Amino acid sequence: MSIINQAMVFAAGFGKRLAPLTDTLPKPLIRIGNSTLLDHALDQLGTVGVDNIVVNTHHLAFKIHDHLKDRSSIHISHEEELLETGGGALKVIDRFGNAPFFGINSDVWWRNGPVSALKRLQETWDPHYMDVLLLLTPREHTIYLEGDGDYFINDDFTLRYRRENEKAPMIYTGIQVLHPDAFKGCEVLGEKFSLKKIYDRVEAQGRLYGLIHDNISIDISTPLGLKDLYTHL
Repeated sequence: MSIINQAMVFAAGFGKRLAPLTDTLPKPLIRIGNSTLLDHALDQLGTVGVDNIVVNTHHLAFKIHDHLKDRSSIHISHEEELLETGGGALKVIDRFGNAPFFGINSDVWWRNGPVSALKRLQETWDPHYMDVLLLLTPREHTIYLEGDGDYFINDDFTLRYRRENEKAPMIYTGIQVLHPDAFKGCEVLGEKFSLKKIYDRVEAQGRLYGLIHDNISIDISTPLGLKDLYTHL
């Protein structure tokens, strides 16, 4: 099993589609049962031994900073200007050295199968072949679904993003492992860009891989997604 003991949790977005709830509450601090979306991600990371965690912030950042004040393992990367996922990761990429790290969107909630999804990612990760490993959920196991899916998965577990007018069977969950090598040369993309641009570059090199999640996941981006999550707690 690969040792992956560092992570970045993306918590900077506005969550505009959840307004007016997110006008006064950062989306990562939405309560899910007795916890929050952000705590769900952080607690799951703790169960697999991750002790070097970066959380980026922007919208209502002071509320997230206050929420995290008692978590000593957290490094906060505050963004005065929102850098999107790729730019946010690039800003702190030196903190990860030359070792892989988890990347988790703070608006995703997932239920583990018999083995933790993060542990399964650790066990699957192979730096000889991979620069990015995405956790995917089949369309039929995605609780709230918008759009036409994301990826096709090949027999060797490499991925191909759907073409125009295609419907893909796999949904990217917002949970992944990345290697800093994937960011080499991406300065040409500027300071502000999506991780999708990294995925596209890595896919072209045959180094984008997928792991199929063995339980449910849900993207909490809209009121309907949040409602659906509450029905599955």
